This record gives sequence, C-alpha cells and structure tokens, in this order.
Amino acid sequence: MDTLVFILGVVLIALILQKKILLPSTMTYTAIALMIGYFYPDSFAVFNEENYPNIVFITLPFLIAYDTMNITIDELKENAISIFLLAVVNIVFSIAFGILIADFIFAGYDLKFWDLVLLFSIILPTDPAGVSASLSNFKVPHSLKFKIESESLGNDPIALVIYKIALVMVVATSTGTGILSPVDISLEFLKQIVLAIFIGLIIGYIGYKLLERFVSFEIELSIFLLATLSSFVIAEHLHVSGILSVIVSIAMLNHIILKTKDKIIRAENHNNIKIIFSSISTYANAFLFIALGLIVDFDLVGQYFIQSIILFIAITAIRAISMSLYMKISTSTNKIKNVSSLRWLRVLSFGGMKGGISVLMVLGLSVIIDYQFSNLFQALTFNIVLLATFINTSILLIEFNKNGKLFEEEAEMEGH
Repeated sequence: MDTLVFILGVVLIALILQKKILLPSTMTYTAIALMIGYFYPDSFAVFNEENYPNIVFITLPFLIAYDTMNITIDELKENAISIFLLAVVNIVFSIAFGILIADFIFAGYDLKFWDLVLLFSIILPTDPAGVSASLSNFKVPHSLKFKIESESLGNDPIALVIYKIALVMVVATSTGTGILSPVDISLEFLKQIVLAIFIGLIIGYIGYKLLERFVSFEIELSIFLLATLSSFVIAEHLHVSGILSVIVSIAMLNHIILKTKDKIIRAENHNNIKIIFSSISTYANAFLFIALGLIVDFDLVGQYFIQSIILFIAITAIRAISMSLYMKISTSTNKIKNVSSLRWLRVLSFGGMKGGISVLMVLGLSVIIDYQFSNLFQALTFNIVLLATFINTSILLIEFNKNGKLFEEEAEMEGH
C-alpha cells in the first residue's frame, strides 16, 4: 500500500509540473526515484533488479498498445519506406557504425565483435514512453511525431532480435560450441520476426471475431486489454518479440474498428477506450521509470561514468549522422515525407530516448554465468538511459520553446 501511495503521489507531482512548466513526466519520475534511491535506499523493496523484468512485462505492453492505437494501417502503408529506414536500417547502421569506432570508445577493453553487437543492441533502441512524454507538451507536426514514434515502436523488436542472437553468439564463442553460421543467423532473425507477426495477427483476428458477435463497451475494452497482454505473453513464451506481436494485434484491431466504424461498435466507445489506455499508460510509464531510478547502483554507475559520457557522445553523434543521411534521402525522393528543416533534424537526432527495454536487456545478461563485461555493460546502460532522459529531453524542451510557433504552424497546415 505504501508503494502505491508513493507512485500515485509522484504521478500527481509529475502531472502538475508537466502542466505548469512543461516538464516531461519521465524527468520527474526519474529524478524523484534517484533521490529516494540515493538518500533512502531499500525504501521500496518491491523495486529491485529481480522484480524489474516483471515490472517491464506488466507495463510495457500497455505503453506499446497505446502508441499503436495512434497509428493507422493506412499511415503505415504510406510511410513503409520511411519506417523501414528509421526502424530497421537506422538500428543496423548505428550498431555497425558503433563497432567501427569501438576501438576509440573502448580503448583498453578486450571487447570482441559479438560483445559489441550485444552492447549496442542494448543501448541504441529508443523508448516509446520517453519519446511520447517529451512530445506530449507541444503541438508537433503529425508527420514529425509519426516518424519519431514509429521509429521507437519499430526499432525495439529489431534490436531485441539482434540482442537475442548476439547473446547466443557470446555464449557460443566463449564455450566453442553452438556457434551460428551466417545462414543460421539470417534464418533465426526471419523466424523471430515472422512468428511474432503471426501471433499478433492470430490474436487480432480472434479479437475481431469476438467484436463481431458481442457489441458492448465493456467487452471491447476487455478484448483490447486481453489482446495486449496475451499477444505479449504468448510471444515471449515462444522466445520471440512480444513488442512486435502487440503492435501487430492492436494495429489490426484498431484498423478494423476504424474501417467498420459503427457497423461493429460505436465510434465513441473506441475513443473512450483510447482514453482509458492513455490513463493506464500514464501509470505504467510512472512504474517503469520510478523502478528504473530506484534500482540504480550508484557505486557501479559512478565507477564507469567517464566511459559512459564518451559512449553517450558517440552514440548521439552516430544518431545525428544517421538522421542526416535519412534527411538527405528524404530530399531526393518523393516516396518519403521531406525532412528539409534543420529543426526537424534536431528533433529527430535528440529524440532517441532510452528506457525500460535497454535496462531489461542488460539485466538479462545474468543468464551468462560469470560474464566478464556484465558490470561494465550494466553501468554503461544505466548511465546512457539517465543521460538521455535528462540531456536529450532538455535539448528538446529548448528546441520546442525556441521554435514552438513554427512547429504549431506546421501542425495546423497539416490539418491534424
């Protein structure tokens, strides 16, 4: 009960600060949690490294589902090339670029190829919750918001698949057995993606057939809640991306409802369900970031802080380069919404928030017995998440405060 009261109090403070001074809620959640964790360690025993994966598994599906509700299938089709470049090419390019400059970043560390793939797959994916929190206070052009949020939704499952393959390869190379060939890696990657999509489609179809037979607000809400959790749980039990399954199942349900309009359910019912999911995601976000702040090992992160600063600068520069290339591509083709403004480029470059997914993956390294880089990777990940939360968000706040009117004018011109 004490923990629940604490969470509700922090959410209230965060919402007031967000309303009054436009401070993104994730900054408030993290700052308060860090202070409590530093001055009053073990105050909330439920928030620890052992429970953190469970907290992520409970909260993450709802955060993903709500973000997915705001993206239509038609938009996905229309922006398929853009999403592929931002969510897939961007993450692969960034990992490859990071490996190329790794000798400069990690001078003195004996990090092998698959160790580096593992690390960069952990720290590079963006966090949908952090991105949404940063953009929620401002009127942003829909096409810009869509690019950032679709990237966050898309690159998480891709990074997770790469992470799982890298994890297998790290163990295999250390033992000399079970090493995957390039063909095996390609097939495993394909299996992970296809199976996750298939699970999402099945769950979405079952939900649709139930909606056809039972017309009720409560039933529709229950279907969306069950689809969100079941697609995630089933996929994770089969060791594929639960995030991708949630995206597919909710996108399918959302698409059917929008297309059929009042033939299956009443439109206002669906809007009310989106409001409920918005409220759930608010508290899920709070649990996720408060838990993250409370499990920080201050001695460990302090030990590798300088190294983390170097790495943070490096991955920020890599993201800026990647987004600059994307901008160049967008100006040379009519198949992608043009990103010709430096304002948009800055938002895209500093919109790479990190969060619960990265922490979940680094804590998952505990499956490798006596992994020599476990502490290093954990310290780097926590520091990168915290630096991105405070520095990137602050830069975005400055950008939106400085050019807010221009962004508003662009949003109004788009008509969203």
